[in-house]
Amino acid sequence: MRRTGVMILVTLIAVALCAPVAHAKKKKKKEEAPKIEPGTWYDYHGTQCYNPPDFASEQNEPKRRMLRQNAMDEMMKLLKGEINEQIVVEERKIDAWETDFLGKPKAIEPFVAENLTECKKFADGELGLGAYVKWLAGGGKRATAGDCVNPLQYELHQNLTVQEGWQVRRHMCKDDQVLIETTRDNKYTVADTGDYDTTPWITPEGDPTQPEAGPDYPCPQCPVGAVVYRFEFDDDSKETLLGTLGPELEFKAPGHGYISFTVNDQTYYDNRFHEDKGVIDYLPLSIYPPILGIDDGAPPDE
Repeated sequence: MRRTGVMILVTLIAVALCAPVAHAKKKKKKEEAPKIEPGTWYDYHGTQCYNPPDFASEQNEPKRRMLRQNAMDEMMKLLKGEINEQIVVEERKIDAWETDFLGKPKAIEPFVAENLTECKKFADGELGLGAYVKWLAGGGKRATAGDCVNPLQYELHQNLTVQEGWQVRRHMCKDDQVLIETTRDNKYTVADTGDYDTTPWITPEGDPTQPEAGPDYPCPQCPVGAVVYRFEFDDDSKETLLGTLGPELEFKAPGHGYISFTVNDQTYYDNRFHEDKGVIDYLPLSIYPPILGIDDGAPPDE
């Protein structure tokens, strides 16, 4: 009888010792997170976050390019509000974002990796909605900081109108050097009186009687009616440059940015080109990049 009691006691002790172990194993299994497939969206604390593809493990370059394109497509959905209605980037910024990454596609790899971190911060309340949207929109600019993927390399020939604001907006890279020309003889007015004889007809050099237009004009320090240029830096911290084009200007881009043109006027409804015997003047604009290979130190052909 005593032996049977001892055996029962030993059995109970063994069960008691094993129970915590079994419980621990069961608890550990319950806490295992589900596997998230690379290149897919998943729910993280109520927010859809993108798990990047495993770029590094793909040794086939065409397939890796495909992974980049797929990742870029998914990010475009995020920017447009198709993943989360709260997260929407302005259309013009989406266009710039897309242009930047198309010019530097490899940069999408670190971007989507960083985005996963930022998405989790947003979901956890560590990053506000506005800050996250701003971070997303600025991804292209961060990726291409210091780069210039859109130099002005080709001749451009286009007519300006005297009835619109800034026109012919073209990108230039730092140190791009161009020759810009317009007409020397064609005339127009920015103050049509309705009477040919009293209307002040001017050339692209502007009205000589009003050499400084003053405030509220596109170029305050330039003559009224002159053809003027504007250079906007990609880096918003730098001030926009303004100046007169005249009939001809040699221009060297002081940084990466956009150049555009207009006539220096406040109102455009009373502007028109000079007309004589049915022949209407016009305002041509030509931009000539430097011609490479000329005067490059090579001996002349014999």
